[in-house]
Amino acid sequence: MSPLGGDVIRRGVVIAITIGLMVLVMKISKAITEYLVQPQTTSQGAINQPNRKFRTMVPLFHTLFKFGVVFSAIIVVLQQLNVAIGPILTGVGIFGLAVGFASQSLIKDVINGLFLLFEDSLSVGDIVTLRGITGEVEKVTLRAVTIRDLEGNVHVIPNSTLDLITNMTKVYSRQVIDVGVAYREDVDVVIEILREVSDELRNDPVLGWDMMEPLEIMGVHDFSDSAVIIRTRLRTLPGKQWRLGRELRRRIKKAFDERGIEIPFPHRTIYWGMPKASPQPPIQISLDPPPPSQRTDNGVPRPADRQPPPIIED
Repeated sequence: MSPLGGDVIRRGVVIAITIGLMVLVMKISKAITEYLVQPQTTSQGAINQPNRKFRTMVPLFHTLFKFGVVFSAIIVVLQQLNVAIGPILTGVGIFGLAVGFASQSLIKDVINGLFLLFEDSLSVGDIVTLRGITGEVEKVTLRAVTIRDLEGNVHVIPNSTLDLITNMTKVYSRQVIDVGVAYREDVDVVIEILREVSDELRNDPVLGWDMMEPLEIMGVHDFSDSAVIIRTRLRTLPGKQWRLGRELRRRIKKAFDERGIEIPFPHRTIYWGMPKASPQPPIQISLDPPPPSQRTDNGVPRPADRQPPPIIED
C-alpha cells in the first residue's frame, strides 16, 4: 500500500472514531441527565425528588456540554481533512459578531437567562406568573422559559421580555381565605370554630404534613353588604396551598353547618311592575293551596277568593 493510501485510511479511521465517540458521549450524557433529574426511590421505599434548581441546571449543563462535544469533533475532523482551522475560527468569530449586532434581542435573551439562573428567580417545577400567564415551569434555557398553564397549553416566553416574575412556590406558599358569616353570628365563636378546623386539618395524617404552621386568623377584615368578613391565611409547603385551601373550605362549610353558623348570600326582591295606561289585572300567585271550599271543579281558586300577589324573595 502506498504511503498516500495508508494516510487516507488512517485519517478516515480517526474521523470515524471521532464521530463514533461524539455520538457515544452525547448518548451517555443524555442518559446521565435523565437519570439525575428523575425521582429516586430509596431502599425504604421513600421517593427522593431532586430540588428544582438542580432540575433546572442539569439540562442546561447538558446542552452546553453537547455543543462543546460537537464543536470539538468538528475541529478534529477538519484537522484530519487538512483544513486550516485558524481562518475558519476567525470567520466564525466575525460571523458571530455580525449576527450578534443583528440579533440584539437574542443577546438580551441570553444575558437575562444568565441572571435568571444565577439569581435563582425561578426553577423547573415552580408555579409562576410571567407576562400575565400562570403555569408550571417545564424548561429554562438561556433563550426562553417554557411554562404549561392549567389547561395544558405550553407557552414559550423569551427571557428578554421577563420584566416581572411572580413565583408562588418559592421556599413556601401562602393562601388568603376570606370567610363570610351573617351579622347576627358571634365573631368570637366563629373564630374558635376556625381554630378547631385548623387543628383538625393539621392532625390529618395525609394533609397535615403540608401545613407549615397553624391557620393564621387575622381577624375581622371587612363589613360587606351582607356578611362580616374574617380573613385567614395558610402557610404551606411550596405548591400545596391550593390543595389545602380547598380542603380547608370544605371543612369550614361542614363545621358551620353542624354548629348552625349562617353563611349569608345575597337576596333579591322581585317587583312585577304596573303599566302606565290601561291597567291589566296583576298576576296572581299563591304559595299556599286554597281550602277545598274555595276551589272550582278543576281545582282553580274562584276569582273572588284570590289573594293579591306576594313579594317573592330569592
